[in-house]
Amino acid sequence: MQNINHKDWRLLYILAAIGAFASLALIPIQMVFFILWPLPTEVLAWFERFDQNWLIGLISLDILFIVQNALIMVLYLAFIVILWPVNRAVILLAAAFAFIGLSLYFSSNVSFEMLNLSQQYFATTDFAAQNQLLGAGRMALAIFVGTSFDVYYIFSGLALLLFSYAMLNAQHFSKLTAYFGLIAGALMLVPATAGILGLTMSILSLIPWIAFCFLVGRCLIDMSHK
Repeated sequence: MQNINHKDWRLLYILAAIGAFASLALIPIQMVFFILWPLPTEVLAWFERFDQNWLIGLISLDILFIVQNALIMVLYLAFIVILWPVNRAVILLAAAFAFIGLSLYFSSNVSFEMLNLSQQYFATTDFAAQNQLLGAGRMALAIFVGTSFDVYYIFSGLALLLFSYAMLNAQHFSKLTAYFGLIAGALMLVPATAGILGLTMSILSLIPWIAFCFLVGRCLIDMSHK
């Protein structure tokens, strides 16, 4: 049933494996960062963070997730190639959810917008202009945790569920890998913005996601050598 010439896709497999392992590496970095620099709760505090250290400000507003999601995009492309012969209908749906979700995340991230607003705020002494910039900052933060982010989160969970379901019948991935993906995908169906429940499920989803990425990365490395 699976007649893919893996040599033709070796570069994609290697890049996807790098993406899986890089995703693993970014998780503890992000966790340590948020412990050392808790997120501000007010717009002015965000502006001050950017003014004090623009890089810390960008990381606080999830600039690393842009990098991570770009890597995950390559991982999803590898899934499409490998799993397409297994169940085309499921993979087509998974691809749609995955790439629509990722595009929504890229559009919802406002890290550079907040950097620009912060620079404008501290470059002027006009009180009215500063109030307008604070209002723009509030709007940017509302977008950051708004509809686009929530849809991205849910669509990413659905994509992972569908990819993992197809893996159950794929010869290249173990059923354990698929089970970890199914658990992580199910936990991602509630956005992290949905109060305590969403935050708890978001944190819990990291456990199976870490195992999933490790097993997938190792499998892709093996396949790149075939």
